[in-house]
Amino acid sequence: MIHIIGDSHSLMFRDIQDCIIHHIGPVTMHRIGRDVFNTKDCGVSEDDIVVFAFGEIDVRCHIGIQRDKHDRDIDEIIEILTDNFIQSISEDGHQFTNVRYIVCSVVPPCNAAYNPEFPFYGTLEDRIIITKKLNDKLKIKCSLSNIGFIDIIDIYDYYSLETGALNLSISDGSVHIHPNHNHWIQKCLFDYVNELGFNYDYPNTEDSILSKEGVRRPIFGDIVRINFICKLENGTIIESSLNNAPFQFTIGKGQTIPGIEQNILTMYPGESRIIKVLPDKAFGHYKKELVFAVDKKEFIGDSTIEVGQQLQVDIGNSSKVTCRVINVSESSVILDANHPLSGRDLIFEICLLEII
Repeated sequence: MIHIIGDSHSLMFRDIQDCIIHHIGPVTMHRIGRDVFNTKDCGVSEDDIVVFAFGEIDVRCHIGIQRDKHDRDIDEIIEILTDNFIQSISEDGHQFTNVRYIVCSVVPPCNAAYNPEFPFYGTLEDRIIITKKLNDKLKIKCSLSNIGFIDIIDIYDYYSLETGALNLSISDGSVHIHPNHNHWIQKCLFDYVNELGFNYDYPNTEDSILSKEGVRRPIFGDIVRINFICKLENGTIIESSLNNAPFQFTIGKGQTIPGIEQNILTMYPGESRIIKVLPDKAFGHYKKELVFAVDKKEFIGDSTIEVGQQLQVDIGNSSKVTCRVINVSESSVILDANHPLSGRDLIFEICLLEII
């Protein structure tokens, strides 16, 4: 039997055959390394396999704080953290003769779904670096201790964007990989345990997401066509594909808002639904700092500047941003770089027409 022991990220192993999930709450890798943890309390017995899924919370709000508030070296923090974590696992193994242990690498970080109890600390870019350092060290420590390692880094292109952040189109809308997209994790797990002499079969990627009628849901990388109507909460229609060609996009390429992608990933062709998309999954929250004034002299020769007009403004490094004119005076032009729909809850009527 395979036991998955971890924080909420243990749930990404959900629906995998022969896996028992033990979600023990928001427990950190640090706590597992600090406290005595007995896998027998989870029903582990001889000849079982134990997978540990921890570390995302450590990255999210602890490791960076330890570095910045206590002036510690990041590599030293990770060295001690992984040493204690792997040592705790090894000591648990002393009570068994034939239990094999596996550590799952920490998932790519993101900024989705703020949790006041465990808030994001530092920049996403910083947490990406910390995650990669932590996974590299875990991989080395596991190898030295004869502990298996499910290396999500090996399939990072599937679970992350080019930046190294979690691809939210295959997440649950928060910091977790959605169970609908755990087939590569499942394959890594079963490839490893089968090397140990077990005989686990994992389904074909498409088979794992088939409906009873043999029709599959979309997955990351699929090109899909949808029809949609986008409305404000008061019923005002903002945009619609019904009078034009269906909207076509590739899932995971950032060609539409996350709220649409996350729903499409759970739908079958021909299915329709009405969804409410909040700002953090649409066009973001309204930011006052993106409203700024520009000296009117910058627009010499352009006497047609009017409220509501859109302008391309140079922000340096050969980059430009689209801004809306929200006020014009004799001396200045007030520009707003927020998306026109930022801060708005949106209602979508969507129909998944086909997977191309």
